[in-house]
Amino acid sequence: MSKQISEYSDALKRLEGREDMVYDDYKKGLLDEEGYQRQLFRTREDRAHFTALLGQANTDIYETGMETAKSILELAKNAKSLWKSMEVEERKELLNELLSNPVLNGVNIEFKIKRPFEILSQMASFKNWYTHGDSNPSRRREKAVS
Repeated sequence: MSKQISEYSDALKRLEGREDMVYDDYKKGLLDEEGYQRQLFRTREDRAHFTALLGQANTDIYETGMETAKSILELAKNAKSLWKSMEVEERKELLNELLSNPVLNGVNIEFKIKRPFEILSQMASFKNWYTHGDSNPSRRREKAVS
C-alpha cells in the first residue's frame, strides 16, 4: 500500500507543473484556445483522479489499522482464557509471535515483548487505565472520589 501511495504522490508532483506548462504553450502560440482548454481539463482531471486514489489508499490504511487494533485488543482481553485452552505447541507459537530476543539466564528466560503488545502491557500499568467497561466518565470520577 505504501508503494501505491508513493506512486500517487509522485504523479501529483509531476502534475503540479503541467498546468503551468500548458499555459506557457498557449501563451507561446503552440496551443490554440480549444487545445489549451482540452489540455487544462485533462490535467485537472488527472489531478482529481490521483487525489482520489491517494485519499482512498489513506482510508484503506486507516481502516486496516483500526481492524488490527481491534483484533489486538480483543486478543488482549481474552488472552488468559485463550492461553488455558491452548495445546503446548499452540502456546509455543503464540509466544514466538509475542516475544523477541529470548535469552536463557540461569533458570530464567529473559525476553522483550514485540510491538504493539509491549504498548498493551505498558497500558496495564497506567494509573488511569480502567479494566471495567464503564464508559461514563462522571461515574468513574464518582467512584474515585468515594
